[in-house]
Amino acid sequence: MIWQRGLTIGSVVVAVLGSAVWVLSKRAEELQYVDPTDVVSDAFDYWEQPAVWPNELEVADSLSCTLTAFTRSADSLRIFHSSSAPTSLPNGWKSQAWQGGWILGSSLGAWEVNPGLMAAHWQPRSEGRTVQMLLRDGTLESSFERYESEGKTEKLVTQIGGAADQGKPLLPQQWETWYDRVAADTDVESAAVGAYPVATAYVADSLQWLVDGPWLTCSVDGVHLYAYSGVDSMTAVQIYGSWENGVWYIPAQGEESLWSRVPAYESGGSEVPAAFDFARNIEGESRTGRALVDGRLLWTVTEEWVGDGTSSTPAAAESGASFDASRSVASGVLGYARNHRSGKRMELVAEENRVVAREDGREMWKIEIEPGAVPEVWEVDLYRNGKYQVAIGAGRFFHVIDVLGREAKGFPKRWSTGFSAFAIFDYDKNRQFRFLMAAPNGEVFNFRKEGERTPGWKFKAQSGRHIISLSHLRIGPRDYIFAGQDDGSVRILDRTGEDRFRSAVQVPVGQSLAFRLGKDIASSTVLYVDEAGWVQERTIGLNEPVGLSQMTRGLGVRVEDRTGDGIPEVVVTTQAGEELWDAGNQRLVN
Repeated sequence: MIWQRGLTIGSVVVAVLGSAVWVLSKRAEELQYVDPTDVVSDAFDYWEQPAVWPNELEVADSLSCTLTAFTRSADSLRIFHSSSAPTSLPNGWKSQAWQGGWILGSSLGAWEVNPGLMAAHWQPRSEGRTVQMLLRDGTLESSFERYESEGKTEKLVTQIGGAADQGKPLLPQQWETWYDRVAADTDVESAAVGAYPVATAYVADSLQWLVDGPWLTCSVDGVHLYAYSGVDSMTAVQIYGSWENGVWYIPAQGEESLWSRVPAYESGGSEVPAAFDFARNIEGESRTGRALVDGRLLWTVTEEWVGDGTSSTPAAAESGASFDASRSVASGVLGYARNHRSGKRMELVAEENRVVAREDGREMWKIEIEPGAVPEVWEVDLYRNGKYQVAIGAGRFFHVIDVLGREAKGFPKRWSTGFSAFAIFDYDKNRQFRFLMAAPNGEVFNFRKEGERTPGWKFKAQSGRHIISLSHLRIGPRDYIFAGQDDGSVRILDRTGEDRFRSAVQVPVGQSLAFRLGKDIASSTVLYVDEAGWVQERTIGLNEPVGLSQMTRGLGVRVEDRTGDGIPEVVVTTQAGEELWDAGNQRLVN
């Protein structure tokens, strides 16, 4: 009996130890980190890394945290994955430990692990942002955007889909030369050139249905020229205005032919291939592409933005002087906007009770404004298609006007007692604009695209106060709205309009503001000219005088990169002209 009892006890001990080992092994297995991009289902067809940081989200280690967003386009459901433990979540969100990381969101039950095309082709890169999407036609598009200086975005776009190529494209060297010359011509609205094997009949982003051999297009004064070089193209190119033997040529209608812009195409084995297989230039966006042997297209994309090319964020045009909202605006140039139809720049001029758009001295359109209103203007691309509009905020109205002088859908916006502040924000520099308008009753309205209310906006006015200035600041992954009030106090808001930071800074009413960004919002500074004409620079956190405070006098102040080194300077407007001060508060020789 004793030996049986011992055997029983021993069996229990072995079982307990075995269970403990199994539990520990399972825990170790659960703690092993799994990269979600290796296993998430194609049901989530839009991935971003690093994701735009959500308001109110805090994690234990924000410096080393990798935040990835997975979106299901069918219902816009989004789930985030964080490599660091969350310490604070947005309202309505939940978190759940998952394979060594955490998933975050309001609908975690939709999380689905079943790797497909998205996981198979996901290739993130460092020092930039990777976005990958699975389109409805089964094409996979992946883009990598490098972190560049303000005003220029550099990214690579790869498209995967269709059958593998059966041959190597061959773009003649002289056609690359043609593209470079035509793309630089200010009279040319768009230009494109490329070659692609016949095996692939259509490529979504290559502008044309493609045939065997090279092709090129350009558009001048609204007239489109097309040429496809195929069989016996040298003969066909001599045929005026016809399609034959693989070439389609449309000349200027009844005018002198512009075909001379295109150099003669000479075939032959001695021809040196161009540096790219495709290229296009449309309204400041330039793309060059390579066709890869596995059926992919690899595009290099460069975007130039409006104005002086220093900022991709829409900005109110500077006139060189500070405006007092209590006095009428003097006549003068408010700013400039592109006319995508002509490829030229329109001058936006404030005249008595109206804003006029002029091109080469010719009036293109005009908008009446009420007497005494001080207009602000911005250029926007409402539909992100290279066709530009002008936004105008003045008095009781906010307009969005197209190139023909027509009001865009959903506008104008009107407030019976007049607006107290206007702003346009492009938080992520992707032309998804937000139109903000403050009113004297304390409200701040937030609209998007065609004038619909922006969902999730939660701004609440402080008793007896209203907003008179609005500015967007991006510091690291976080967005801040600097909202100046009518008593000089400041509120620092997040994207939803809720208070994000308590600031002690005071700014004068009616003065233009400029900003120098620090490592955080508290150490960042606001610059302005005080009532005595002194330039003041104050920390947003504690309202401490720093930097240029009382070092010089002026009429206005702004911050911009004048030297082109990527480090912004302070530009002080004076009666004698301009002063330029560097980041170390040393005056530069103009």
